[in-house]
Amino acid sequence: INVVNKDGVKQWDYTERNFESIYIKSLAIGDSDFIVAGVKGTGSDRRMFASKLNSAGELVWNAFVETDFEVKTADMVKVNDTTVIIYGLAGNGIYYSTVSSSGNILNQQLLSTNNEPSMNTQSRIVQVSQNEYVGIYTYDNSNFAMVNFTLPTSGCTDQYADNYNSNATA
Repeated sequence: INVVNKDGVKQWDYTERNFESIYIKSLAIGDSDFIVAGVKGTGSDRRMFASKLNSAGELVWNAFVETDFEVKTADMVKVNDTTVIIYGLAGNGIYYSTVSSSGNILNQQLLSTNNEPSMNTQSRIVQVSQNEYVGIYTYDNSNFAMVNFTLPTSGCTDQYADNYNSNATA
């Protein structure tokens, strides 16, 4: 990653050297930090990861999404100022993980699909409402499909708790 100012002058650069990786996307988070999403590993060992870099280009943390199967990172979107969704392709569906700005994996889920995603094609995630997302992926290398999902709502289902949320899931 190379960061330049508006005049094109290089401010800093960062290269991940601790593991084999491919950069997919970066987003600003907080006042001046970045979260970078990418693919860790190759072939059947591919997994999703996120890294946070501060405004000086220093690594703050790495978060690895561990699975028992290959997942290729395809996209990332902001949920809010402190959380992102990393979206990826798996041989048996679509996979997503939410990651906090402190590097915690908040939740992750495999979404089964009727058509096996093509692993070597582009795929994107789109936010369609406050808590609803659509993943768009290619299958058979020439057709595309969409999968719709909502994120779990945090909070407690006990109405007497301080963090009660009527939309929370148990």
